[in-house]
Amino acid sequence: MFHNDCLFCDIARGLSPAHAVFESRTHLVIADQAPIRPGHLLILPRAHHACFEDLPAPLAGGLMRLGQRMARLLKSEYGVARVGFVITGTDVAHVHVHLVPLVEPGDITSRRYIPLDEVPFAPPPRAPQGEIAEVAGRLRARLTEDAL
Repeated sequence: MFHNDCLFCDIARGLSPAHAVFESRTHLVIADQAPIRPGHLLILPRAHHACFEDLPAPLAGGLMRLGQRMARLLKSEYGVARVGFVITGTDVAHVHVHLVPLVEPGDITSRRYIPLDEVPFAPPPRAPQGEIAEVAGRLRARLTEDAL
């Protein structure tokens, strides 16, 4: 179920710190440590699965349903028209979804849209822990059935 050398498994077990927005028996939503935009969240299943296509259907469906719920929350909180839902699998080999309030069209983009031969990608800077905690706390507080 868990891998000993997986950061997200450690977070799911409470062994590594994270700012949780939502927790269930099967999934966890945390504030991203290096957000593209304020409110950038990660949804991960608690059980370790390296690739999206390996997820059991109930976990995959749970990611989608939780993503929809969190997208409505982010739209309301940040006043954006759209929220990006992306599964990349390039940074941590534990299935996770990035949810990003889309403020500008390029907040999440594809290499195919960039007309340069080389693109100097760099990870966004880590946000201060106080800022991440404040975002997670504000979103967590809004998670009521009436708010969504």
